[in-house]
Amino acid sequence: MLTREEFEGLWVECGGVATRGYFYKRWGGRISEEEVADLVQATALKAWKASHQFDRLERASLEDSFVAWLFAVANTVALDFFRKLHASTTMKNTVPLDTGPVFTIPDPVDEYGEVDIEDLKARALELLPPGPVRDTMALQLSGLGFLEIIEVTGLPYGTVGSRLNRGRAALRARRGEIMGVAV
Repeated sequence: MLTREEFEGLWVECGGVATRGYFYKRWGGRISEEEVADLVQATALKAWKASHQFDRLERASLEDSFVAWLFAVANTVALDFFRKLHASTTMKNTVPLDTGPVFTIPDPVDEYGEVDIEDLKARALELLPPGPVRDTMALQLSGLGFLEIIEVTGLPYGTVGSRLNRGRAALRARRGEIMGVAV
């Protein structure tokens, strides 16, 4: 634990300069001179409040131990600063809730007309080449869940997962053909 005199002496001797250098090196181009000064001051205050936690490193001088500990405090101060900065800029860039929807999702009925789900499933299976991927997709399209497919087929977890992923990817690539429209 540091006394007030020890803390002030270390801060004046090496802490302030080291902290300012740390902020410039790490975030110099992204923050202003005033913000660097604010961060240095906030670091000094936080370090003083937490000075009871300071523990000198065994094989280092008091000054080196203090600077290493101070960098940890400075990093915490900077991360808090950037979180608050991000939150404030995020809030400035949001659209007020009373301006209506930011985007609209097209209604599939408007886009494709009335569709028969069972017909879509049948078309999708026809587009897949015969084989284990098609068989596994047929089980899922029939309404079985992932774990039920594993139980019914006796296949390993990873095998079922990879077959379903390959089948979904193939169907995504050909979704226009399934829906009967050119994509």
